[in-house]
Amino acid sequence: LFAWLDWLDQSGRSQPQQLQPRRRVAAATHFEQLLAAWEGETGSQLPQEVHGGLQLWNAWSCGTCHRPFAEGERREPDLSARAQDLSFETLSAILDEGSGRMPATPLTDVETRSLQSLLVWIAERRDELLEIDLRMIDFEPFVFSDLPWFEFQ
Repeated sequence: LFAWLDWLDQSGRSQPQQLQPRRRVAAATHFEQLLAAWEGETGSQLPQEVHGGLQLWNAWSCGTCHRPFAEGERREPDLSARAQDLSFETLSAILDEGSGRMPATPLTDVETRSLQSLLVWIAERRDELLEIDLRMIDFEPFVFSDLPWFEFQ
C-alpha cells in the first residue's frame, strides 16, 4: 500500500489541478480594480482616508507582491488579513526598516495612517470584498470528478 501511495504521489495525480482564473487581473492594480467594483456594486464611495491609502498602495506598487486574499508569488502575506493585528507603531517600523524581501518604504506618519486605514477598511469588509473579487476574476468551476481519488475504486 505504501509503495502504491508513493507512486501515486510521484505521478502528480494525487493532487487536483489548481483552478485557473478566466479573467486575469494585473497584480499591481488588483486592489484598485476590486475597490472600484465595490463602489460600482454598492453605489458608495471610499472614505477619503481610505482613498489616500489606495493611492499610496499604488504609488509604492505594494500590490506587485501583496495580493488581496492570497499569498503573493513569493509567499508575501495578504496584508488585509493582518491589518487589524498590526498597531500603528508596528506597521510604521516595518515600513521604515523593511522586512525580509520588502524594502524600506519611508512614509510620513500621516501616510502610514492612511495606508493603515485602507488595510483596516478592507479587513472589516473582507467577506464582502472576497465575493466581489471571486466574481471579478471568475474562476473555472470546480468539478468533483476532476479529483483523482474518484478514479480509483
